[in-house]
Amino acid sequence: MSSNSSSNLNENDFSSEFQNIDLEDDEKKEQLTRPSEYLDYLSKQLMNDYAKYFQLRPTAQIEELDELLENLLTHMEEFYGLIEQIRNNGNQYLDQFSIILFPKIEECRKLFAFIDKLERIVNHVSIQVSLMEREVSKAEKMMGAKTSKVKKLLSILTSGSQSSESQSKFQYIPQDIFKTEDLLKM
Repeated sequence: MSSNSSSNLNENDFSSEFQNIDLEDDEKKEQLTRPSEYLDYLSKQLMNDYAKYFQLRPTAQIEELDELLENLLTHMEEFYGLIEQIRNNGNQYLDQFSIILFPKIEECRKLFAFIDKLERIVNHVSIQVSLMEREVSKAEKMMGAKTSKVKKLLSILTSGSQSSESQSKFQYIPQDIFKTEDLLKM
């Protein structure tokens, strides 16, 4: 029984204290007749008070973030516009340069063909010159004895019949020499 009496006592103490507490709303006080209802009410009120402390109100941060995002979007739009302008200008310049560049390419092709032709002519002329140099070397060897000054004097003093014999002995047969017109037709 003592436990029963202690619970009654605690309940009575609580209800007397309950009567002493000043509630904001008198209607609520009348509705809360039992201590358990009162505890529920107090705990809910306490939860609401603490919930207000834990609620985040980052309106300043949200506004700052919104402003930052707006600035970023503005810069992105400007950057996109710049890229579009560069692309359009690039296409325009490409069109202009291609109009100028294609005829120059054709001129270069003609020039390269002409250079190739000149190289063939130079090779042909160098071959002909080397052949002529060989012929001149042969003639100098054959006529070498006749070209010395002392021998010339002796040949002049001697009879003219010997000189005609030596001339008939060394006859030069000329090589076919190239013609420039033939080379340009290559």
